[in-house]
Amino acid sequence: MRLATLLTASILISAAAPAQSSWSGPRSCLGGLAARLVVGHFSGSVDCRRDQLTIRRVGEIGSGNHRFAIYDYRYRLALACRFCAAHGGRRVIVLRDGVYIGEYQTDLMRAGVVHNRLILTPDDELAGSLGISRSTAIQFKAAGPPREISIGGESLDFFK
Repeated sequence: MRLATLLTASILISAAAPAQSSWSGPRSCLGGLAARLVVGHFSGSVDCRRDQLTIRRVGEIGSGNHRFAIYDYRYRLALACRFCAAHGGRRVIVLRDGVYIGEYQTDLMRAGVVHNRLILTPDDELAGSLGISRSTAIQFKAAGPPREISIGGESLDFFK
């Protein structure tokens, strides 16, 4: 069943690219993760041709019999119109045993993995002005990361 779903996602992604393009496909900017993200109902963009997308693996966390791959995903979406505002941000994407399970929206935080924990660290002056001055360590359980974490008094939800 998984193979059929991955094949369907690959076809959908390929169909989105125009026939005449210099676009080299999702592997070039998403490290080969686009199909897994689409299959897992990722809410972000996987359109490398149109949007500025980067993804970087920051580490792996083990809990129980599961392996959680952690990725830093940054995006800047193409303008919807000439006078529209630019939209961009940063997310921490989590895969459990190679399957996308969700993400945190972490625009002001850098992600890392230290001692089998996800570490979110303030990334700029704006984070400090909002009261986010210290790193936050997030412990994973076999079921996955917490559904909600608190950083600088603000709540971050784990979502798809």
